Amino acid sequence: MIESKLKTDPTVRYLLKRSSFTKVQLDTYYIDRTTSGEKVSLKVKIKMRDRKNVSKGAFLHTLRQAQENLQRAIYTLILAEYIGLLEEGSTSKLIQIGSLLKNVKEEITEESAFKISKIIESVVEMVSGRRR
Repeated sequence: MIESKLKTDPTVRYLLKRSSFTKVQLDTYYIDRTTSGEKVSLKVKIKMRDRKNVSKGAFLHTLRQAQENLQRAIYTLILAEYIGLLEEGSTSKLIQIGSLLKNVKEEITEESAFKISKIIESVVEMVSGRRR
């Protein structure tokens, strides 16, 4: 399911490459979250995956890994903000970037995606202290 987004959305490709998710974890987690309000069986969710021939146990294992990766990332940001490693408000600015991208994703071209990736890279480096 995520494969189609990776083919058509350069921002998804860029962000996935730099995230703590594997492609399989993102695919599995994306399916689980986008179907969470519906009564979709595990069997159907497995069929929605890009790689369909997996057992229920493998699907659930991958889902747990993705959930743990996301939780660790969130705890990392909270900890960094709490002990003063990030400038105050940095976390909310990062979330704003995600929201802005979500709102304009239909208008992002291959060319603008490259420019956006450079801006994101700059912000992430600045927030992480890698570049001042």
